Amino acid sequence: GDDLQVSENISGILAQGHTESMFCPKIKMGNKTLVFMADMIPSTGHIRPNYVMGYDIRPLDTMKERAAFLEEAVANKYVLFFEHDLNIECGNIEVGERGFKLGNGGNLSDFF
Repeated sequence: GDDLQVSENISGILAQGHTESMFCPKIKMGNKTLVFMADMIPSTGHIRPNYVMGYDIRPLDTMKERAAFLEEAVANKYVLFFEHDLNIECGNIEVGERGFKLGNGGNLSDFF
């Protein structure tokens, strides 16, 4: 999705795959960036690009947007906030043998 700058420390991704113009805010705090994943990556079970939801309006776009964002997340060491995960609030992403995966996971207070 497109990256939109809101202020010096707040920007976000405008994604089109799950719904029309879903906004995922990126909040820069010191030397870390927290990204609220909304329904682009609603839980840790949806980290892999091809794990889309059956009701995404454009699932192929979701896969492309997610893959591109995950590359960015790994390169920039983002902390992702998974709003719909019952057990893991936040985590970072790593690349393993089978692709993208959860690195460290935990509560927001574990990262900030």
